[in-house]
Amino acid sequence: MTIIRKVKKVYRLLSLPGALKYILKMIYPSVEHMHLIKIFDKINTVVDIGANKGQFSSLIRILFPNAFIYAFEPLNNPAIFFKKAFKDDNHTKLFNLAIGPTDEIEEIHVSRREDSSSILPITELQVINFPGTEEIKTEQVVQKRLISVLDSICICKPALLKIDVQGYELQVLEGSKELLQYFDWIYVECSFAELYKGQALAWEIISSLSDHKFKLVGVYNIFYQNGVAIQGDFLFKQNFEKL
Repeated sequence: MTIIRKVKKVYRLLSLPGALKYILKMIYPSVEHMHLIKIFDKINTVVDIGANKGQFSSLIRILFPNAFIYAFEPLNNPAIFFKKAFKDDNHTKLFNLAIGPTDEIEEIHVSRREDSSSILPITELQVINFPGTEEIKTEQVVQKRLISVLDSICICKPALLKIDVQGYELQVLEGSKELLQYFDWIYVECSFAELYKGQALAWEIISSLSDHKFKLVGVYNIFYQNGVAIQGDFLFKQNFEKL
């Protein structure tokens, strides 16, 4: 993130009512996703896969105070921050695990910047584009299919599935396939280049979600390097004709 973008984010954070209580707990709501408030009339359920410290969940809580949030974060350190920030929030539940296609123990590649960690190996291209994200160690984490943790009865419409898992998006979708039909929206970070070894690229995510009747309706926060798009946030809507 450039200095200019950082300054803009700090200004937007300080201007956002309700953000201060999270900032004081070292959680910085992801104001770069504020455009969602203009798109969603109402959100009753959010499943936040790749929650880290709660940056996205805290923004959702500010924008949609009554939403139920089910968050997933496999790394212990950011999970501790999340739990402290939401300890008095009865509508938020954190699961200290990863979502994927199988129920098993997986190895995760921990980045120097924890929010860039992934079950997939970190490539040199990732480190070149995002300095300071090199691997520093690996850890064993629990991975579950979403259906092993949540039942469809937990997903009250309108519902949003958010995925930010550093290249593991297709595996998360595979591990969530039994419940995808219950979501109205899916918001997923996708890459145009292989930042994590073996990751599915944006067009593959678009194709996979199309098979589940989700259509791409917006792309936001695109990161460019030398004029080339590297990464962005993709918003999908089920039954697009009803938008």
